[in-house]
Amino acid sequence: MQRARGVTAVADADLVRAIEEWNVRVVSLRRRPFEYTSSAALELITAAVANGAERRFVLKHVGDISERARRVKPGFVLDPYREVEVYRRLLAPLGIGPRLIGSAVGLDSGDWLLIEEIDGQPLYEARELHPWAAVARSLGAMHARFMTLDHASLQQSARLLNYDRQWYAIWLERASRFFSVEGPINSRRTTTSLRWLAERYDRVVERMLSLPNTIIHGELYASNVLVSGGPVNPTVCAIDWEMTAIGPGIVDLAALTSGHWTDADRDTLIAAYAAGCGAAAGATLAETVELTTYAQIHLAVQWLGWFGRRGAAAAHVRDWLSDAVDRAEALRL
Repeated sequence: MQRARGVTAVADADLVRAIEEWNVRVVSLRRRPFEYTSSAALELITAAVANGAERRFVLKHVGDISERARRVKPGFVLDPYREVEVYRRLLAPLGIGPRLIGSAVGLDSGDWLLIEEIDGQPLYEARELHPWAAVARSLGAMHARFMTLDHASLQQSARLLNYDRQWYAIWLERASRFFSVEGPINSRRTTTSLRWLAERYDRVVERMLSLPNTIIHGELYASNVLVSGGPVNPTVCAIDWEMTAIGPGIVDLAALTSGHWTDADRDTLIAAYAAGCGAAAGATLAETVELTTYAQIHLAVQWLGWFGRRGAAAAHVRDWLSDAVDRAEALRL
């Protein structure tokens, strides 16, 4: 792993000190680049502890955002400290996600986040439906729990994004700008389809703004979820909280259920989410299915405005415009 210029390496002593805060004595430390893909540089930290066992952690250099991430992610969503504050002020106090071991921002030691490594399988590798349903149910319960928190305070202290009217509008503006000129990439059909969608997008925005807010992960795709334990009732752990926001929970559900599903399987996942939400769901199953479609139209527009004519990452290569148009037509917008 090549480190970005100007980033201060995290000293072993700082990592040992953070780990030993958890009542373990570190005998030795090994470090190597971590193969998981993220916006920031990652290291796998293996600590040999006094009882002869080993503990493994992931060190995220939050201030070391890769050049590729800077090229791909719009500048207004980038905040290297957001994930640190989300762990400090939200996840760790509630015991959610990987255990926070230590962190530092704005110090000479560099900006970093140290969490326990989760020995789990990425959700996208799961071929059976039940792990996905377990994730959907867990997501619903988490959203219901987050609804009770002080969103205004957390938005400021944890530097959360906000799914307000401006958030929804900016993605369509960017997409319209990116695809406004016809050429080898933007065909007449593309610009016509986008114009058709733009004429209907206000209805999507109004529907999204009418929903109750919670705290959302913001990128709850299968690549950002790990599952471990038994196949029927696995432990669920979401990672990479770089885009955490105040917004409607249906956005995370829409991301989780994006892709090629049968109607029956997608309905099963949505029902699992609603069961996890309990009374906080506030909608029937049919209404939740419809709301998920609205949210998936927004996500498609967001991806169009996110990448524009640039190449998307492999996980996000898709005809998002056709997806959005198909779903808008299904809703008869």
